[in-house]
Amino acid sequence: MKPAPLPDLSRTAAALTRYDRLADAYDRDFDRLGAKETQDRLAVLVAAAEEVGRYYGLDTADRNSPATCAEVVRPGPRVAAVGQKPSYVREMVARWQEQQKDGSRTIAKPLKRIG
Repeated sequence: MKPAPLPDLSRTAAALTRYDRLADAYDRDFDRLGAKETQDRLAVLVAAAEEVGRYYGLDTADRNSPATCAEVVRPGPRVAAVGQKPSYVREMVARWQEQQKDGSRTIAKPLKRIG
């Protein structure tokens, strides 16, 4: 089976970077936050996680339902637990970034269809 063409995941990658920055800031400041600030920061973090799914849906609209991706795709932890793989969207963004570095236009295996 021929590998699927590499989709441009630049929007997803940017959303994932934004999510990671917000998560890092939340973790760093957690002990100093009051209840209201904690709620506010968590709301921003949840919205950023939803944005990752929304952009993944848009970036892969030729093979996935954008509405389904927006609803179910989330970034997951930056570092996977022992014995676990990174979230699917993190794995795909990492592959896309590697492909951008070496100039390849295809991925090693076809993208999984979501929804």
